Amino acid sequence: MQFNEKKFQDLSNLPKAQTPFVSIYISTNRAGQNQADRIRFKNALQEAVYELTEQQDITKKDAEKYLRPGFDLLDKEEFWMHLSDGLCVFIGQDVFEHYTLPINFEERVFVGDRLYLSPTLPIVNNDVRYFILTLNQNDIRFFEAHRHSIYPVVIGDIAPTSIEEALGKEVTESQLHSHSGGNNAIYHGHGAGKEDKKQDIEAFFRRLDEGLLQMLHDENAPLILAGVDYLIPIYKSISNYRNIVEPHISGNTESDDPVMLHEKSWALMEPYYKEDIVCAKEKFEQDLHNNSASFYFPSVVEAAVNGQVDTLFYDKNSSFKWGSFDESTNKATLHPEKQKDSICLLDLAIRKTRESGGTIYALDQDEMPRTMSPVSAIYRYAITA
Repeated sequence: MQFNEKKFQDLSNLPKAQTPFVSIYISTNRAGQNQADRIRFKNALQEAVYELTEQQDITKKDAEKYLRPGFDLLDKEEFWMHLSDGLCVFIGQDVFEHYTLPINFEERVFVGDRLYLSPTLPIVNNDVRYFILTLNQNDIRFFEAHRHSIYPVVIGDIAPTSIEEALGKEVTESQLHSHSGGNNAIYHGHGAGKEDKKQDIEAFFRRLDEGLLQMLHDENAPLILAGVDYLIPIYKSISNYRNIVEPHISGNTESDDPVMLHEKSWALMEPYYKEDIVCAKEKFEQDLHNNSASFYFPSVVEAAVNGQVDTLFYDKNSSFKWGSFDESTNKATLHPEKQKDSICLLDLAIRKTRESGGTIYALDQDEMPRTMSPVSAIYRYAITA
């Protein structure tokens, strides 16, 4: 089962129940250490048993019974042979879901009246979204990608995916060779007709571009091209898509699987992503002087609940921040340690910022605008005391 935006929303909208929800996150290994991963998960389940007995006043036997789907997962050999970088497991009354995701998690167990979903935000956040188009003459592929994920998009119903499909004939590599001179490709053919071959590729790419624009007409996400170098300038010269990024993935990518394409494309996209963060942090510094930003934790939580946070930076490795929130007074109060009625105020701030359409950046501590605070925020407008 794929973890995506819809699944995130479905889990977020689960109604509160009489029984608690349990959220478990552990780091895992893609191959070779499944026994260590299993032990790590078993320890997390034991911690969940402890949390249920201590915080929810139920017996150890009942807690283990409640977590039985998780303990059963330990015995599924095939499951532990095919992991990724992280595992999250959600357990509740009539709820048991687990996802292997390509991000490392801080190992955490959360027991409360709702699922703890903040660690999954990097998967569904749309602050980094781009497209990949692999260019060749035989098998065009198109992908939507994010920081930690890549999804194939079927385009065969709107655009030709091979030159033979587009023109009814094939142009082979033996008929067309090139080397690059600056930004202009220089073509060598065997005998006459080399310009005809280039024109065939242009005609193919034109039909491809026209089809893609039916789908992308109102899009502006970056588009990364992938392919042998002589095809890239041809496509750029005919395309009407407005945001083709300058660097491209060079080489024959026909045999590259999506994971490999994602790794290559992220190496090109990461500087753009970091540039956005730098700009947001500069704005934070400017707005801090006119009460339009803050790094004081309770104030940020209160603003987030009121839908006043435009941009939220949070320390993705921060521990739970326990406290309470009084809706009648709009007051957040931190607890020195977890109490039976404590909620995670950090999770509340993240969740409410997302619900109000704010931008969220999950950063390492040393990347935070203020390293002494787990959150910093830019407000939609100045807030007076």
